[in-house]
Amino acid sequence: MRISDLAYFAGFFDGEGCVHLVNRKPMKRVKKRSKKTVIYQPPPRVIVSVGQKEPSVLIELQKSFGGRIQFRKNGHYLWRCDGKSTKKFLESVLPFLRIKKPYAELAIMMLRTNKTRIESFKGLSKEEWEERLKYESLIQGLRNKEKENLEKEVN
Repeated sequence: MRISDLAYFAGFFDGEGCVHLVNRKPMKRVKKRSKKTVIYQPPPRVIVSVGQKEPSVLIELQKSFGGRIQFRKNGHYLWRCDGKSTKKFLESVLPFLRIKKPYAELAIMMLRTNKTRIESFKGLSKEEWEERLKYESLIQGLRNKEKENLEKEVN
């Protein structure tokens, strides 16, 4: 992919995109040997999305990074990706980001703590949970600072 395309996608994401953290519902797992049911709390998912009325750029994003495009009732299109697609996208556009750079850096760090599907069924250790929660609170802290700065500018 050309550098100019990545820079364009980064600018587009800076203006129209968002990094979401989605907590998932606890799941039940049955241990094979003991037949004991265990409640497993999957780690939060990191999702990247970009909304737009004109879908052409979103189609380019989907072709380049995967994900899916949804049509919304309000007449807008939404490109969303998660998992490996999110990591690939954020790492590719990171050097060109300005506004969303701190979010992308924290999301990438959080994604690096992800385990494979088989490992994740065993659950996260206490240390791994604490690390994930740290990134989650840092991202929330960035959002709160942005809101405070906006309120100061308006007033």
